[in-house]
Amino acid sequence: MFTTLKRLLEDKYTKISATAFAGALRIALLYGVFASLWIIYSDRLLVMIAGDDIARLAMMQTWKGLFFVSITMLLVFCLVKQLLNAKNRLITQIRDKQQRVDLILNAAPSGIQECSVTGVIGYANETHHQLLGYPPGSLVGREVWDFIADQDGLHALRAKFKLAIAEQPIPRPFEVDIRNQQGERLTVGLTWDYTRDQQGAVSGFICVVSDVTERKHQEEKILELALYDSLTKLPNRFLSLDRINQLVLETGRREQVIAVLFLDLDNFKKVNDSFGHEAGDKLLVEVANRLQQCLREADTVGRLGGDEFIILLSGLRQYTDVTHIVETVLNAIREPFVVEGCELQLSASIGIALYPDDADSASELLRNADMAMFHAKQAGKNNFVYFTAEMNDQAARRMLIEQHLQNALEKNELHLQFQPQVDLTNNRMIGAEALLRWQSRSLGSVLPDEFIQVAEQTGLIIEIGRFVIDNALMHAAKFQQINPEFRLALNLSPSQFRDRGLTGFIKSCIERYQLAPGTLEFELTEGVLLTASTEVIGLLKELSQIGVRIAMDDFGTGYSSLSYLRRYPFSVLKIDRSFIADMTWDKADLELVNAIVAMAHSLGLQVIAEGVESRSQLRQLRQIGCDAAQGYLFSKAVDAEKLSKLMVQAEMMLTEV
Repeated sequence: MFTTLKRLLEDKYTKISATAFAGALRIALLYGVFASLWIIYSDRLLVMIAGDDIARLAMMQTWKGLFFVSITMLLVFCLVKQLLNAKNRLITQIRDKQQRVDLILNAAPSGIQECSVTGVIGYANETHHQLLGYPPGSLVGREVWDFIADQDGLHALRAKFKLAIAEQPIPRPFEVDIRNQQGERLTVGLTWDYTRDQQGAVSGFICVVSDVTERKHQEEKILELALYDSLTKLPNRFLSLDRINQLVLETGRREQVIAVLFLDLDNFKKVNDSFGHEAGDKLLVEVANRLQQCLREADTVGRLGGDEFIILLSGLRQYTDVTHIVETVLNAIREPFVVEGCELQLSASIGIALYPDDADSASELLRNADMAMFHAKQAGKNNFVYFTAEMNDQAARRMLIEQHLQNALEKNELHLQFQPQVDLTNNRMIGAEALLRWQSRSLGSVLPDEFIQVAEQTGLIIEIGRFVIDNALMHAAKFQQINPEFRLALNLSPSQFRDRGLTGFIKSCIERYQLAPGTLEFELTEGVLLTASTEVIGLLKELSQIGVRIAMDDFGTGYSSLSYLRRYPFSVLKIDRSFIADMTWDKADLELVNAIVAMAHSLGLQVIAEGVESRSQLRQLRQIGCDAAQGYLFSKAVDAEKLSKLMVQAEMMLTEV
């Protein structure tokens, strides 16, 4: 830096000196002309004055010389004084400029350093000394290599020096790691340029040195947040997809198999509800640790969000390798966890998609694995399912259903049918179960098993559920004009419990259509009661308080139904059709139905058998004291108009049964 500044100042001083020399030369020439004219004409004048008096002429010559010397001395004094003043002013200007340059350089927020082609430091500002932790002026004479943090960085910097001297490329900024006097590792950014001598040859380098350590840390933190899950520190969805892409490329070259495992913890919501989200987070961290421990070093575990994880298996030779690893993972998850001092057992459902058999891209592999996991959940959880082409067809069908279900209400495509319920003691129709049907203009007849689940998952069930309640109660009012004791049964979806205004809506419908008290019945499956949430308990109490009967549907298919009968205000118990279908030839099922009826009666509950299709079933149900039944033996589900006719003809229809 000083070399460059000195050269600039010397150039300016040279220009000033040249100008002064020209001025001095002009003055000297003028003085020479004046002196010559003075000598020539003054001598003649003295001769004319002195005449022939030689003594007088000699004396006049002496005084003339003294006068000339005096004038010359005065002139020389003025000239020398002017020269010295000019020189002092120049020196002052140079000093002031140098001080300003030093002030500017030292006030710069970045370090500024000049070094020779051999790396010897010739100048460093105060900021650069502070950056490296050295006292001012102590860096001059040191070599730039002394501060490089590691051998790799040293070799890289020497290579850059060598290339710059040999080929003189366009200077481009770069970063290097250094160590300060305290031993701390810093990352600095260097913006540099060449210094040259008077012949234009490279004499060294000047660079601006900026501490970018904090920025690098922030970039790494941002990168970590962008690519890794903040809780488990596992790769997130974005990074997992990127790694699948890399595996697909590598596997394509090596002709190997990779597997994408989509893992979802079963019933994890219970953990958060019971122990709190903080305990749930700790459990997720422990799950992540277990997954990493039971996999190979080359495998990848990622967290997609919530309780969903992804596992990438590469380098597989055969599919049995996948099955073995998946079983190891499931066993690891089933090992008890300790949460808030309590042992807790978890299970997981895993979907598996393979490359290249199941997909051609990373996103498709993940989507297919997710689809397979969904089927594993439906199959009973705590297991794994491989993706199949049929799953794609089901997914496409589901997407169509979801798309058209959005407007099914507006298009008036949803309607109700009613299946009669018959009192087995007197063969009279006592009521009916309202069943929702969908006749789509685009898809044709869509089964409830298909669209009800979609409605629950998309949240449409809330709006559809209110439509069903309002429509069913309107028809129930008409049916009660024929039979004032007519009972109407409706299914209540688990998702409808999230409708906080449901009780108020039901009450307003009862009042609007003036239904007889105790003739409205809502059927719940055990799946609704599994959560045992405050919403479920509160809604059941509210319904009971406004005179609505509660029925347990599909009794016998769960494992803890007896406890529910004690805890909730049930009035009716419906025996699942699977027991009724086999009771005529399976003695165990007959005894089980008999026990259910006896138990329900002991609890004061009415019993209705579902799926009655034969006279032999009906006879056995009557023998064991079942109260009522419904099924194809009496009637399939019919529309409201047909049910009204059946109510009028009921006695004639049922006398033959």
